[in-house]
Amino acid sequence: MPGASAVAIFSWVCWGMGVLAAGAMVIALRMEGELRAALRLAWTAAGALAVWGLIIALGPEPAQQVVTLLAVLGFGLPVVLVVRGFILGRATTRAVDLAAVGVGTRPGRVDERDTIFARMNYTPGGPAFADYYSRHPERRDIDDTLRALPELCGPGSATYDPLNSRIAPAIFGLLAEWRSGVEMKADDAVSGRIGPEGQGAGALGDRTSPAAMTARIKGLARLYGALDVGVTRLPTEFVYSHVGRREEEYGRRIGPGAEVDFDHRYAVVFTVEMDYRFVRAAPRLPVVVESSHQYLEAAKIALALAANIRALGWDARAHMDGNYLAVLPPLAAAAGLGEIGRMGLLVTENHGPRVRLGMVSTNLPLVCDQPRPFGVQSFCRLCKKCARNCPAQAISEDDEPDEAGWRISWEDCYRFWRRTGTDCAMCLNSCPYSKPDTMLHRMLRAMIRELPPAQRVALWADDFLYGRRPLHRWKPDWF
Repeated sequence: MPGASAVAIFSWVCWGMGVLAAGAMVIALRMEGELRAALRLAWTAAGALAVWGLIIALGPEPAQQVVTLLAVLGFGLPVVLVVRGFILGRATTRAVDLAAVGVGTRPGRVDERDTIFARMNYTPGGPAFADYYSRHPERRDIDDTLRALPELCGPGSATYDPLNSRIAPAIFGLLAEWRSGVEMKADDAVSGRIGPEGQGAGALGDRTSPAAMTARIKGLARLYGALDVGVTRLPTEFVYSHVGRREEEYGRRIGPGAEVDFDHRYAVVFTVEMDYRFVRAAPRLPVVVESSHQYLEAAKIALALAANIRALGWDARAHMDGNYLAVLPPLAAAAGLGEIGRMGLLVTENHGPRVRLGMVSTNLPLVCDQPRPFGVQSFCRLCKKCARNCPAQAISEDDEPDEAGWRISWEDCYRFWRRTGTDCAMCLNSCPYSKPDTMLHRMLRAMIRELPPAQRVALWADDFLYGRRPLHRWKPDWF
């Protein structure tokens, strides 16, 4: 470039870096399996780079300076934000109100008997059925209508396949057989407790401190397959008041000294990741297969973790699908794993709602984590993508949540499940946070967290690249 000014040389260098960055982003999107997003970004980037190149080659020096400055800011700001996020880390030491992570307040405790899954389990003519609808006659008609629909994954549903529709029910049946292993009491074979306040505390020194035991439990959870793990106190308001889903235990009170004697002080909550490819297939069969898969993984982790705690001489209970004693999403938010989003589910920073939850409760003294807001509440107010993509229109499009949180019609949601034959997951599929945990998406999430005005840009980019209504017909090749 003979005779080129320093400004022109710098501009061409920046232009070359822009080409490399755009190419890397296109490749990253293609590797996600998002051909539409990759093509749209490629064409947009090619046009912008062509205009930029023409200005550098033919434009006056002031124009070169302005355009290059804007480009450097456009590329550099996300990088700076990501680096800042890595330097500052994820830890939150200041006290954060649970409302900041979307946990609403309700009058009294949740009664598991009122949940839609419990109500669908009641055998018509049985004692649980008779008791529940004598107390809630207003729900009888709608529940009878739901029961008349095809079973989840059953014949007559829209996605029924005589081979593949058997996969998820087989796993849920297996989980039902595992429920007897949740336990609560410490291993009788253990002589004394090991850990804080235990007999082994003096001999083992700092290895049994609450901080050391917390690190140990988290390490074991990750070893067994947890994606992320946090610890929180187990307040009474997040514990169910009565058993509902297990018809043989229907109506038993839960709490210290109650019919289900439950006095644990700590909750170890963890996430397991749902495969992005399977979630993208929502609301078709692959998504319910992956849901059952991750409920199975969560159960395995919880059972193994609880067994390890009991082996130390401390009571511990595994909470798994169909056998929870507490409401997990608010506990996960309290443990710093994410925020409660518009769809009523936990939204994690790096995987969005594309996770399933598991929990172990215990009295082993542990160090609690803090809630960690990262921008979901303000983003959900703006986005509404899950609500607009909900086939059942079960998610509120209100601008503000109620005191208890965003309104969800669980009956409308479940009705679509039964008609479709899967657990839908269109809200998971459409959420911008659900994208793979790549550097490209980490940059966007960092912008959302550190620069709230960038939320509109991120939402526009998600709509432009992935579509306002993402639908994919993918299925595994062994289906």
